[in-house]
Amino acid sequence: MTKLTSEQNWDYSEYSPPGEEHFKSISQKKGTWIDIARSYLPSEGSFIELGCAPGYCSAAIGYKNEGISLSGVDFSPSADSYLSTLASIGRPDARLIKSNLFDFKPEKRYDIVGSFGLIEHFSEHDLAKILTLHDLCLKPGGTLMIEVPNFNGIPGLWHKIFDSPSYALHNIAAMQTSTFDAFRKMGYEVLFCDYVGALEVWGDSGAYRGSRRLVKFTTSLESQINNYSQKREKAGSPLQGRLFSPALIFVAKKPL
Repeated sequence: MTKLTSEQNWDYSEYSPPGEEHFKSISQKKGTWIDIARSYLPSEGSFIELGCAPGYCSAAIGYKNEGISLSGVDFSPSADSYLSTLASIGRPDARLIKSNLFDFKPEKRYDIVGSFGLIEHFSEHDLAKILTLHDLCLKPGGTLMIEVPNFNGIPGLWHKIFDSPSYALHNIAAMQTSTFDAFRKMGYEVLFCDYVGALEVWGDSGAYRGSRRLVKFTTSLESQINNYSQKREKAGSPLQGRLFSPALIFVAKKPL
């Protein structure tokens, strides 16, 4: 068994879309993986997100990009959250395909294929299958976007110590730039491949909820680290790169 998660890990029944103002704000923030992804979007075309619930990433990508049709495929019991999130930004036209990714056979190919926080939940053979699915869904000449969180360096140390249940659900090997060598070998033109964003730590998985003192310490430490990072960023010397950044994003164009 090489899948690291199950349906129970993707329960969005209590999720509420953050609203259009939120997506307006994050779409304008520079230097994030969302900013990088949006900068490579064509003015029009078809987009599909693999593992799309609850729709947050599709909404971030699709916000004010009316020329791009939005679709998503997901197997979770609360996959409908994708549609409610897209409707919250004025995109009731978004299409949801309910399917396990390993059973998914695309009816057509898309101009843009993306996944965000997906592939790192698979290891060994299943990871290779998921990467291949991205290629199968993409038109020749189309744009591929894959984002994963970065659990290397300080973010990884944080998750390993304070967020261990969540850490165990991730394949750290998938969070390396070498993960995308398969696409390079297929002739893809790499447009962007790097760790992005200033240092940020997050998460405790509820692992220490039995100790109020430890929860207080963890919350305080998280705030101190992130505040320090924000000050460095504002001063023009952000802590970023493989040892610090919260995300890795790969953008490439498929050969004709």
